[in-house]
Amino acid sequence: IPVDNYSEGKTIERFINSKLGQHLVGSCKWGNFRTEKCLWQYVTNPVTLGLDQFSTDKEIYEAYKLNENEIRFVENFVYGKRREL
Repeated sequence: IPVDNYSEGKTIERFINSKLGQHLVGSCKWGNFRTEKCLWQYVTNPVTLGLDQFSTDKEIYEAYKLNENEIRFVENFVYGKRREL
């Protein structure tokens, strides 16, 4: 993911390591080793949403406008296991 500066890179790193970011990565894996890089073209850059490297998961959910059902779905995500809705 190309970035313009260190701060933007740390913000994107925070997003990828957030619960939502990990959900997206885990949901898009093709086997044990590959995550499709084309996924990221559909994810709005967290910097443009006003997030930074210290954003909490709650702030990330709010920035991406997730509703309570979507948040619950992300929070209960366990890679490789079937989930109940």
